[in-house]
Amino acid sequence: MTVPSAITLIPITPALAREASWPDRLAAAADLVLGEDAESIVAVVLETEALRRMTGDPPEWGGYLGVDPASREVVGTCSFKGEPDEDGAVEIAYLTFPRFQRRGVASAMATALTEIAFADARVRTVRAHTLADRNASARLLARLGFERAGDVYDPDEAGLVWRWERAAGG
Repeated sequence: MTVPSAITLIPITPALAREASWPDRLAAAADLVLGEDAESIVAVVLETEALRRMTGDPPEWGGYLGVDPASREVVGTCSFKGEPDEDGAVEIAYLTFPRFQRRGVASAMATALTEIAFADARVRTVRAHTLADRNASARLLARLGFERAGDVYDPDEAGLVWRWERAAGG
């Protein structure tokens, strides 16, 4: 299966999360194919909605399922880490399921999130963090026009990480 450069993003909403305890109902609710990643997809949907409820952010500033538009198979997940902050910045994150890696899925999800973010007039900067290494995610962000903006200590993740930023219009 090849994944097209375009990805359909399905927002993880309270209604979708209510169906997540039953993979068949989750798949039917959004016309999705969960495939062999069903357990991971269910976990992501439930965890994402729990976090969104805790923060109070609206669903559009939470998580999404990345879906191949042709097959309707969930190929990854991505999210905003909340609404734009007072400086107009939002952070994105993305994860491609292993069997879909190296097919452009992460690039397509990061591109889609960036487009969604910049469609909101409040957003001036999109951020992402990577491990402090010239890895695949760092190369992907550089290709998408993000610039390395420095080092950040992230106590919840990997410790020292690289911050990447892309300004509106950039």
